[in-house]
Amino acid sequence: MINLKHFIKALIFIIALIPLNLIAQEFKGGKVVYQERTVHDYEKQFANRPEMSERSKDWIARLPAESTKQKLLVFSKELAVFMDNPHSGDIMDEGKGRGKRYAKMMADPKEEPMVTHYDLTTKIKTVQFEFMTRIFLMETEMAKYGWKLNNRKKQILNYICFGAEMMVEQDTVFAWFAPQIPVSAGPGDYHGLPGLIMAVEINSEPRYILLAVKMEEPEEDEIEKPKDGRKTTAEKFAKVKEAKIKEWRKEMESWGHH
Repeated sequence: MINLKHFIKALIFIIALIPLNLIAQEFKGGKVVYQERTVHDYEKQFANRPEMSERSKDWIARLPAESTKQKLLVFSKELAVFMDNPHSGDIMDEGKGRGKRYAKMMADPKEEPMVTHYDLTTKIKTVQFEFMTRIFLMETEMAKYGWKLNNRKKQILNYICFGAEMMVEQDTVFAWFAPQIPVSAGPGDYHGLPGLIMAVEINSEPRYILLAVKMEEPEEDEIEKPKDGRKTTAEKFAKVKEAKIKEWRKEMESWGHH
């Protein structure tokens, strides 16, 4: 790992070499499309479901081990919004999509994020999510990460990117960020670096891959905080979720005996 002060000095020198037409324009915001890669551990996911039929288990065993979908990040100097890319559906083909929906139907209900809003000034995160057809809103403080900068660098599209990594529980998270885009945001819940996070790897496997960048000032409604939904807290929602999952499992057991 390198010394932070030395890194910043080197960074200033490198940015000074970047063509002026890339940095002369005043930064107002932009939009980024990522490919999100998810690895599915169905064996673990259904470990607590002894009532499942052998046919269902066989179906799930043949599902693809991973899936991808496009995500959109819209940001200004002070705000950022992360969501599914409304201009692109799931990249999986139709057959695999049906299998994924079946696995989702058989698994315990879980939160489905709709919009995540970040206030980069107050460090407040607002998540709008769906749980068993109901919409919730949860406001929390943004996570504080212990990123460690290193001396790795590479070019992604037209941007010079630098590396940073951290440990999250047992996982090594590595991010490529671009100081040319001076916003401390990124895909998923990753943020906190001196530049936009362009790509993320977990244990050397890709999690978020950059597909496209468009630098433009977003419209106000594109980065506004979501308002629809029942306001809750992590503690309150945990109790609601536990009770609803118990009810759902009883219904599934009853259904399986018919």
